[in-house]
This record gives sequence, structure tokens and C-alpha cells, in this order.
Amino acid sequence: MNTIQRTRVCRTLKKWKLKNGEYVEDIMYKYGSGCDHQHPVHSYILDIDDPIWAREFSEEQLEEISSAGRSALPELSDGVKNIFKVCSDTVKPFIPTSSSSAVTSAIDEKGLIDAIDAAVQGCGSFDPYTHFDERRLQRTLQEFFDMYRFNILNWLDSNGSEADFVANIWSLLDRSFQNLGVQTRRGQTPVAAKLGWNRDRAVSVDSEQTTFHPGLVFYRNDNEYGAAECGKEMIESQLHYPKLLKSMINLAGSKVDHDEQTIRSMRIIGLIQFHLQMRVSVLDCPAGYVCRVRTTPTYTIFTQPSMMTTGLLPILKLTWKAKVIVFAINRCIHFLMI
Repeated sequence: MNTIQRTRVCRTLKKWKLKNGEYVEDIMYKYGSGCDHQHPVHSYILDIDDPIWAREFSEEQLEEISSAGRSALPELSDGVKNIFKVCSDTVKPFIPTSSSSAVTSAIDEKGLIDAIDAAVQGCGSFDPYTHFDERRLQRTLQEFFDMYRFNILNWLDSNGSEADFVANIWSLLDRSFQNLGVQTRRGQTPVAAKLGWNRDRAVSVDSEQTTFHPGLVFYRNDNEYGAAECGKEMIESQLHYPKLLKSMINLAGSKVDHDEQTIRSMRIIGLIQFHLQMRVSVLDCPAGYVCRVRTTPTYTIFTQPSMMTTGLLPILKLTWKAKVIVFAINRCIHFLMI
């Protein structure tokens, strides 16, 4: 029996009431009760980007649901922002203008990489204890610069396997989490996937057991703060992944005695990494019985260095923003458990 069936009658006072007086749960129940195939709605998960909700909610209602509570992604620190700005500013002079002639518009890709590498090194030498994020970002960028120089991205794009992408690209991003005391575990079944969380909650985010196994779990002391999936696209990421993230927020909620205010402040991240592409989903419980999923656009790491401002840099920004979310929930649970 799914969550929609179990919670046919929700306590009205705890439902998510919209400005026009309608309840989100009621609209979801109406759709879910008539849905004869597996769908996140059966676990009261509302993915803002799912096209079915544009038919069930008005544009104003979806905007209200999307903007409720905290933003999906946090801001970056000033030091990290500065490194990204240096990268973008260095790339600009190498990009031909619309008035450039065919002869002069060829981009000096080698010169660009050498220039941006020098600019990033020119940001300074960072203390690993006090400025880990800047130091790690600087090193990550330099690793990518070498992949551009020696055509690693080209052969990955043409012939790389899922394991090749993990070894060369995605495991490199895992290192940005090193100073949090959080382990980035690959190839293990999440604790949340093994447990059924079907008890009553101060915030009703009870989920169904899932057998979906992600490629990576952010783990610390029996707590899980998010996951990443490499190589699986569309169906699994849209159906099973949200259920896993919901199980993780339930697990986190159990560690804080299901305190409603604390659970409302939590966000769980899901990284979808496919080929040279990545997007980030953020699951939270802003109101009522609903878990909301908001997802970024999908970005691609292009094989041309001149395209890094539209691909590589946004992916790195998403990674560092995801880290801020992991840090926040890690700190929250750690201090409440002391």
C-alpha cells in the first residue's frame, strides 16, 4: 500500500495550504489516486519540474510551491566566487565577437588554457586549514586544465565508460567534501535504502523502502546527507532517486527526534552525473506532508576550453553549493546529537 493510500485523510491543520485556499496534498491525492503507474506522487513527493504538475496546478500555484521556504541552493563564499570570476574574466578576451572575421575568429584554445591556468594560480596560495574551499577549487581547476591540454576530455567523450567518467571526472569532485569529515562512499547500499520509515512523524515525510542503489553516498556516523548517481539517466533518476532522498531525510529526522523546525530546515542533495553532464536535485520538506524536489538545469563539460564558462564552471559551482548544503545538515545533526 503506497503513501497516497495510507494517508487518504490527512489532518487539515497540517496540510500545505496555498494562498487561494487549496491544499497541495489534496491536489496530489487527486492525481495520485488515479495514477496507475509508479510515480513519486505515491510517496507525496512533488518534483517541480515534472510536467504533470503544470496540468494539476496553476502557474501561480507552482511558483508559490517552488519559492516557499529556503532557496534550493545557497550562496558561495566570497573567496570561491572570486576564483570563478577570475576564470570568467580571463576567458572573455579569447572569445571572438560577432564582428570578427572568419580568419581572426579562430580561438587560441592552448593560449586560453595557459592564460586561465596562470590567472588561477595568481589568486594566491591558500592555507588548507583556513581556506580549504579556495585551495581545493584551485587544484580541481588545474586538474581540468591538464585534461584539456592532453585531450583527456575528448577521449572520454568518444570512448569513455561509466567507470572512466568516475575515475577521471566525478571522483575529482568528491574531494571537495574532504574537510567536512564526510565520507564519499561509492558502491555501497545506503542505510536509508535498507530501512522502512513508516511511523508517524511531527512532519509526515514517511517514505517507502527503496531498492535503488546510487553510485555515491555522502556518509558520516550512520548519517546520510545526499547521494550521487553516475550513468543512469531519466527513468531511474526521476522515479527512484527522489524516494531515496526522501528516505535519507527521514533517517536524518530520526536523529533529531523528529523535531519539526529542524526537519523543515534540512535539505538533501542528489547529484545526477551522466557522461559529461551533471545536474543537482535538492529535496526538502517546506510545509505540510509534502517533500519538494527542485532541480537545476543540466550542464555539460564541453571538450573545448573556450566553452568552460557555460559547462565546467557551472558544474563546479553546483558542486561547491551542494557542499554548503551537506555542511549545514551535517552540522545540524552533529550538534543536536551531542
